[in-house]
Amino acid sequence: MKSGKDISILDYTGKKRISLLDEVEGHKRYIEPFGGSFNAGLNLLKDGYTGDIIFNDLDKEVYDFWNRVKSGIEILETDKFYLKHRGEKGITNNTLKKLQRNVELMQSVKLYNKDAFELIQEYDSEDTFIFIDPPYISGSDCYKYGVDTDKLCRIIQNLKCDWLLTYDNNRYIIELYKNCEIIEQTRVLFGKKYTELFIRRG
Repeated sequence: MKSGKDISILDYTGKKRISLLDEVEGHKRYIEPFGGSFNAGLNLLKDGYTGDIIFNDLDKEVYDFWNRVKSGIEILETDKFYLKHRGEKGITNNTLKKLQRNVELMQSVKLYNKDAFELIQEYDSEDTFIFIDPPYISGSDCYKYGVDTDKLCRIIQNLKCDWLLTYDNNRYIIELYKNCEIIEQTRVLFGKKYTELFIRRG
């Protein structure tokens, strides 16, 4: 996978600056069951992917935010959810340009507010690619909804589709996915260096 741009207007926990076009090419459908900032999906659209793209997040606030963006009615200056994640950063002309670009890119995206496990199994097929970026073990308190790590592993191991999973560098995760290909990558988040695991079918 290649490095991507910071495209998403939403500064949400765990934002992934990656481009997955090389991984996803040849698949008719791309899905993010834990959508969040949707930065990976937006990078994919920017890079020219033309298949179906599905964004999902169980958190209704996240889902509603992206619905507002897609509808083109988002007003950042008064959006409590957006401002909560924006922190003390101001809203500039560049911010508004980024929003407009997000509005344009989101037009071809299907949005869902479903349980991620159900969505993954519903769309599991050989022509689908799923990018699975769940709440990390070390940062699960940043999210409203926790994830059953063992159940997710069981579901992933039985998928027919191609998939890529990301997690924090945790011994329990390494043991769970010991039969898979695990790649360590370092990135900076909020001024600190972190090592993440990128996991594929072995």
